[in-house]
Amino acid sequence: MSNLFGMMNSSTTGLQASQVGINTTSNNILNVNTVGYTRQRTVYGTNTPVYFRGVGYTGAGVHVQDIQRLRDQHLEAQVRTENSKYNELGAKLEGLEQIESIFGEPSDTGLSAIFNDFFNNLEELKKDPSNKALQSLIKENGQTIADTVNQFTTQLDKLSQNTSERKEDLLSTAMDLMDSIKAVNENLEKAYKTDPTKSPNELLDQRDNLLRELSGIMDIDVKINDNQTVSVSIKTEDGPVSINDINSKEQLADIEGKIESGAIKGYNDQLAIIESYKTSVNELA
Repeated sequence: MSNLFGMMNSSTTGLQASQVGINTTSNNILNVNTVGYTRQRTVYGTNTPVYFRGVGYTGAGVHVQDIQRLRDQHLEAQVRTENSKYNELGAKLEGLEQIESIFGEPSDTGLSAIFNDFFNNLEELKKDPSNKALQSLIKENGQTIADTVNQFTTQLDKLSQNTSERKEDLLSTAMDLMDSIKAVNENLEKAYKTDPTKSPNELLDQRDNLLRELSGIMDIDVKINDNQTVSVSIKTEDGPVSINDINSKEQLADIEGKIESGAIKGYNDQLAIIESYKTSVNELA
């Protein structure tokens, strides 16, 4: 009779564990289009065997040990690093493309073509100094150059302003992300205290997605603690700065010029490039 009850108990544990597995699979299917969702799998473990006199130890069924996320943290760290570089270069490229659009080079109507016309007409005027038509044309060329230079200056100023505004928006976004990471850390700590053997997968997804988004804005160093919370530092030229020490946008603004990578670095480089072009244009004037 005891063997019969043991078999029934084993079967019951199998059904219960299988139901959890089905629920996990169903959850994966339902979230197939959910951005940032990580596929999960059910991890099973053998129950402690039961001893029966005259028979020995027999299996006592199965239980669910955990529901694991299928996300490699080593690869995740690499993704964050590459994400910082990608967004830095993307921000810089965006600026260079807009500068190229402003100057319109190379083209038949850009500044180079205008200067070529000006100097070609000067050479012709040397051959015929009394040519009124050439004199008038050279004056027009000079005015065109002056107008074009002024237009370049205005457009570069506008581009610089727009770039600064985009950078300010990113700093605000970064502050929101850091606050969200701190909030998720608090929830992860509570979950760990409730049951340190189980993985709060949805919270871990939130954590990793926030970290990935933040890494696009600035280069960060991430340490995963035993309770699944994260210690996050911003990489700067002067060394790492913990996000726990950044409590306002003003504090972030104090270090943003020294951030080593990410979109913020790209926009800072873009602003420097714009200033160099403005200097060159002013020298022409």
